[in-house]
Amino acid sequence: MKKKIAVLLGFALIVAVIIGAVIKSSSESVVEVKTAEAKTMEYEDKVLATGKVEVADSVDVAPTLTMPAKLTLKVEEGDQVKKGQVIAELDVSEQKQQLADAEKALDAAESALANANKAKQEIAAAKKEAEQNLALAQQGLEAVKALIQEGKAGQEELLEAQQAVAAAEQAKNAVEMQAKGMDTSTLEFQVEQAKSAVNAARS
Repeated sequence: MKKKIAVLLGFALIVAVIIGAVIKSSSESVVEVKTAEAKTMEYEDKVLATGKVEVADSVDVAPTLTMPAKLTLKVEEGDQVKKGQVIAELDVSEQKQQLADAEKALDAAESALANANKAKQEIAAAKKEAEQNLALAQQGLEAVKALIQEGKAGQEELLEAQQAVAAAEQAKNAVEMQAKGMDTSTLEFQVEQAKSAVNAARS
């Protein structure tokens, strides 16, 4: 009987030790939980983290100007920029001035060519008139010669007719000399050069 009681006591002691260990383990694993009052708030899907940012695509930015221009940066290296933000500006004031000068030179060249063409037309008309005057003077001289043969005119009329022919020939020769000096090929070349300069300043 005593042996049976001792076995029961031993078994009870083991159970007590196990239960105590379980209770102790449970008390040590308790996690403190903080609570807060439930409120309606806006949720922003944002992740704050540190790391290395790599671009998916890279673009080379280059001006189409064929002449030097001053570039002014509006941001510093490492600055954050937004879409549509101006990050650099080209100072094209010098290019604008060069374009204005080229356009002014073109206007002057075209004006000179237009005046030359107008003068050329006037000289052509003057030459035609001088040729007509010479023809009339020659006809007058022939008429005077015929009258002299008929005894109806003298040497005085013949001299006047000859002088008229000489004057008409002199006028015709002067107009022809002017016509030779009205070569507009040089002015036309200058206009083409001025146009090229304007196109270069616009590019």
